[in-house]
Amino acid sequence: MRKLLTAVLALVSAVALCIIGSPPANAFGSEVLGCSAGGLWAANSCQSDGALGFDALVSISFSAHNTSGTYTTSWTLTLQNGGTITATCNSTETNTPCIDNGCTSSSLSCQIYQRVGNHDKNTTAALTLIQSGQARTITAVVTIFGNGGCAKC
Repeated sequence: MRKLLTAVLALVSAVALCIIGSPPANAFGSEVLGCSAGGLWAANSCQSDGALGFDALVSISFSAHNTSGTYTTSWTLTLQNGGTITATCNSTETNTPCIDNGCTSSSLSCQIYQRVGNHDKNTTAALTLIQSGQARTITAVVTIFGNGGCAKC
């Protein structure tokens, strides 16, 4: 009788799993890139605090979420004027924007520094993910608000 009960319970469990389903797994293609510029992480875009001073240095973090497995990665950081960020920050940083951490062929995160300045600045991070021969590029944009302190800029 116990064997019959165990068999019936196994069958009922199997049918229930088919009907209810299992929780969704993150699959390639569900990744999203987001950023943080002193606040909380936000998918696709973020912005700095508008009350920063002219020469303030802003730490910007880009990171991928909804990842699954391992990837080979490639980062491209593009400034509003079309230039790219390739310089690495140093301990006495005066040249910005620069890469502080990550942004490598194995990283799912990237931290940069950028100065505020007079005008608003948009910087786009594009992360290409390669997994099992498939490639996908995801992007996020950060807006650094200028302080508007220059009358003739």
